[in-house]
Amino acid sequence: MVGRQSPADETTPEPVDKTKAELLAAAVEVFAERGYDGAGVAEIARRAGLTTGAIYSRYTGKAQLLLDAIEHYAPNEIHELISGPARTDAPAEFLAHLGTRLVDGNRISSGLLIEVFAASRREPEVADSLRSLFDQDDARLTELITAGQVAGIFADDLPVDAVVRFCTALGLGMHMAASLGMSMPDGEDWAVVLERVIAAAAPTDPSDPDPPARKGT
Repeated sequence: MVGRQSPADETTPEPVDKTKAELLAAAVEVFAERGYDGAGVAEIARRAGLTTGAIYSRYTGKAQLLLDAIEHYAPNEIHELISGPARTDAPAEFLAHLGTRLVDGNRISSGLLIEVFAASRREPEVADSLRSLFDQDDARLTELITAGQVAGIFADDLPVDAVVRFCTALGLGMHMAASLGMSMPDGEDWAVVLERVIAAAAPTDPSDPDPPARKGT
């Protein structure tokens, strides 16, 4: 699934003015429906009930508008895997809870995420912003997993960077599957898989002949 401050240090983002909020909401709809290349500034303005002047008085063009949409809608679209305050006091339970949200039918469409990736291939500004978002996510996940190692929940020799990228790949993969209309697994079945994956990351007790990685197999 951008170093991010700890929840205690996070500040409330600036409120968005009504016109800007309408533009962003319309932009998300049009980008998701027509793609970045097919989304026209005139259509975004029309969908928002405004004129193109309302866009150009605030943005230089589509790329900047998309970046602002990412900034305001990323908590729902891109950061679903690790959104909300990270519970470093119970990292295993937190990861399991977030993982189960990936198959939640109430999840917001992944359309914006797809278009962000498409646009990032041609717009360096979008690519830089997207990398920054994921850098913040990596920092949060690193903090969470490291806290689990300190608490003895996760093995000390667990390669944190590899686990972080695994979590990112899992979250993105589920978003992509949802965007293709692929069926999601049953919630309880998915929870069983997550529990076993997390259990496999636990320290191995040398006296235990059946460590977590093999239990239940």
